[in-house]
Amino acid sequence: DDTRSTMIKKLGQPISGNSNYSNWIVNGLSVYATYSLYGLDGLEITQVKKQPSNTFISVNGKTITMGQDTLRTAVSKLKQGCYDLIEGKNTTYSFVTRAGAEGEVDVAINVESSSNDLAKLSNTKINGFSFSYQPLSINQGCNY
Repeated sequence: DDTRSTMIKKLGQPISGNSNYSNWIVNGLSVYATYSLYGLDGLEITQVKKQPSNTFISVNGKTITMGQDTLRTAVSKLKQGCYDLIEGKNTTYSFVTRAGAEGEVDVAINVESSSNDLAKLSNTKINGFSFSYQPLSINQGCNY
């Protein structure tokens, strides 16, 4: 139900943005929001600094805590979902699951590392969450 104006009321003036997106730095987190004609369309929250965090999400009744849970522990809690791997200078490995009353939201649990070893990435502490009404990328298989 959020819009750009309600997000600005909650988080203050963004450091950058326009009618399509907004970006904030809040309490050591980068918050990036995208908007459609209907309001908030996507939200990405990423740790700016590797530090202990009390930032968590509750997905399908399971709590995942940034900087504490690893991707492996998140997958063990959520069970069903698909993986996405983006390789580059820093590799991002994500587990994407469906949430919402009718499964209308894709939720990604993200880790980032200079390693592209999947075993190491799976044991890396979570440093970001993404939410989107649009399907998120998956390219590494699924757990069902």
